[in-house]
Amino acid sequence: MKARIAGSNEPVLAFLHYDYPNRRIREDYYLLDGSGTKLFSSIKKYHEFRHYMVFYKSKMTPRSCAIVPVDGDLPPPDFIPNRFPSGPLQAFVVVGTSNVTCSKWTFEYGDDTLEYCETPDTKRPVYLEWFHGRAKKASSRYDVIAFQAFSPEPVLFDEQIVSEVPCTPLG
Repeated sequence: MKARIAGSNEPVLAFLHYDYPNRRIREDYYLLDGSGTKLFSSIKKYHEFRHYMVFYKSKMTPRSCAIVPVDGDLPPPDFIPNRFPSGPLQAFVVVGTSNVTCSKWTFEYGDDTLEYCETPDTKRPVYLEWFHGRAKKASSRYDVIAFQAFSPEPVLFDEQIVSEVPCTPLG
């Protein structure tokens, strides 16, 4: 998936691993500038009410791993009605923009509004844009490069293997 980090115009590549049956999600973000620099990993374990945020050493951040309470609830597979299978999913996305012809739906999820677009013929996801809160300010847009079911390895969601430093509570 192609993405942009809030407050930045730099496009990033994101790998998303969504495992609804086990109530967890992982996101890994890389610069799309040709360097392949890994910026950030996020592992949310909803059953533990924990969000592990792993920052990799860069100009802006030191290498660190923080634990904060998980925010909100993991959207179920049918939060976009009849669009996703219920098992674990893997998406490769780029945050950014693309001009494509697609079938588009807008729907509410809590206080947020989502816009979902898919190809009319194959029903392949093209992008998902998230508008947060009542102000409906666009905060995230994910252009989908690849989308597939997968069998997650247990270490994929192990924050101590992802981080090179110990994870500690923030605050």
